[in-house]
Amino acid sequence: MNSAPTDDATVSQRLWRNERELIARRWHQIFVLGVAVLLPAWIAFDFVFVPSYWVQFAFVRVGVSLLLLSALLLSHRFNLPSLFLGYVGSILMHFTICLLLPFTGNALWMYSLGFTAAFIGASMLLFWPVKHTIFMIALTFAFYIFCFYQFSNLKYATVLGHGGAVTFTVAIASIFLSWARNAMAAREFKTRLQLYRAREEVERKAQRLGGALDELENKSQLLEMELDIAVEIQQSVLPEGDYHFENIRILSYNQPLGKVGGDFFDFTPLSDTRLAVMIIDASGHGVPAALITMAAKIGFSNATRAQGSAREILNHMNDSMSRAITTQEYLTAMCLVIEARGSRIEIANAGHRPAVILRRRAVSLDVWNPDGMIMGVESSNFLSSLEESGEVYESGDRIFLYTDGFIDALNAEGETFGFERFCDLIFESRELELTEQREFVLTQWRAFIAEPLVDDAALLTISL
Repeated sequence: MNSAPTDDATVSQRLWRNERELIARRWHQIFVLGVAVLLPAWIAFDFVFVPSYWVQFAFVRVGVSLLLLSALLLSHRFNLPSLFLGYVGSILMHFTICLLLPFTGNALWMYSLGFTAAFIGASMLLFWPVKHTIFMIALTFAFYIFCFYQFSNLKYATVLGHGGAVTFTVAIASIFLSWARNAMAAREFKTRLQLYRAREEVERKAQRLGGALDELENKSQLLEMELDIAVEIQQSVLPEGDYHFENIRILSYNQPLGKVGGDFFDFTPLSDTRLAVMIIDASGHGVPAALITMAAKIGFSNATRAQGSAREILNHMNDSMSRAITTQEYLTAMCLVIEARGSRIEIANAGHRPAVILRRRAVSLDVWNPDGMIMGVESSNFLSSLEESGEVYESGDRIFLYTDGFIDALNAEGETFGFERFCDLIFESRELELTEQREFVLTQWRAFIAEPLVDDAALLTISL
């Protein structure tokens, strides 16, 4: 019975016909070779149970086997459709049985041979449409009646009864087995087709994913190159790590969270004797924060041209930054203006962490923390919020400026490094030379924190 898959009808039906043709060819090949192999057994069966006609039966069986083998060779040689071998084989086998039945002389053997004929017919008719099966059964029945009338002395009722039983058996067995085999083959084919299509879909998606991954990899490499350029740019605008101006020495340390960060510092001489020192901590991390620091660098450079006070420098920077930053980002900053040949420092703070001062002659630390709003927020009150503090220093005093990431760094237990610990380390190392003191603090800080960092970190150590 013809039971092909129904999804994607046109393509599936064509594939199913091809599949069914291949299965039928394989089945016919197995069947024909099986008949040839079983030929001696059939001859022995006839010799025992039909001794009067076993020679004639043997000639018929040998002839049929040769014809089947010839048909199989022709089918393969000329690539004939499976229907050709199916018809040839079915006609030879059915008609042979019909021809031999009248000579058995035993109803029991007639029925036995009839059942044999039924299963042989079913095997030959597998993968055939029903119309071919019905046609072959009708042809078999007609030939059966003819053989019995010609070669036996049985009455009409007996012939019809035997023929009807044989034909009915052939019909039921052939149709049922054909339907069952077709149904199983169709389900198997449908499953394999679904798996094949699923595999194709997976392969297509894998190809698309591979292409997307390649494109992503290319973009990632391009971004990595651009990020490397950004690193070079940011590093190039940062002052050198050991900066000297008159009697002032500044050691700087910067550890971004990624390749670039939002912590920034700069030192600009305002005159031969005045130095502006700026430390900035932009909100966020990575490239966005780095872009803000670049804008702050430009703002600081422009602000220092006027050679104003620390408070005026921060106000000038805020004017340019509030126009440049249109998002929610902001930054904190502290500005120092140091008189190199005097003893005075101007301090202005825009929401940044307090400065720590180690007095050379004192036995404690001072903290400078003037009031001020954060920078980057447009406000007419920014200038008025800035409290400018004037402090006096002595030669040998040291100032420590830092960002949030340095003080708020965490250890493995989630404990912060903290301002108090930072001050204790500064005071503990007060007798060390500037470089040694800076390295002592950094060594203790690195030993405390867990990797990786959670924020950018910067530290300025200033010797006056």
